[in-house]
Amino acid sequence: MDQQRQQKYLAYGGGVFLTLVILIIYFRVLSFDFLIYDDDWLVLDNPYIKSLSLLNLFHILLDFTRETRVLLGAEYLPLRDLVTAFDWWLWQGRASGFHLTNLVFYLGCCLLLYRFLARQQVHPILPLLGALLFAVHPAHVES
Repeated sequence: MDQQRQQKYLAYGGGVFLTLVILIIYFRVLSFDFLIYDDDWLVLDNPYIKSLSLLNLFHILLDFTRETRVLLGAEYLPLRDLVTAFDWWLWQGRASGFHLTNLVFYLGCCLLLYRFLARQQVHPILPLLGALLFAVHPAHVES
């Protein structure tokens, strides 16, 4: 087996290993409920994310009035609000679905980081170690 093919298999194996580690560590989140911290006003009591109507999309993307911004967290984060609205449409308020969406996004970010690091001219184990450190670092926990 030539060296290029061996590196390709090593990169795929690292991605599979990274995926398994992330799923083992974070899979429990699917059984958790919403947090009291900010999920009540951001998700449960937010009228703008309960429907993907054109009016709600306008409020999320283009309405900068004080009332709207306060309902959406007093900040302009349209991607977060659109994803939350899509989650509501998809999961109908089930916390496990929201957590699954976030887990999939997080897994994707970790795999993208691993892929980026793997393209650098470094020892093959370093990208995996860097991505694992990123994936399990407690700074990414919001509780």
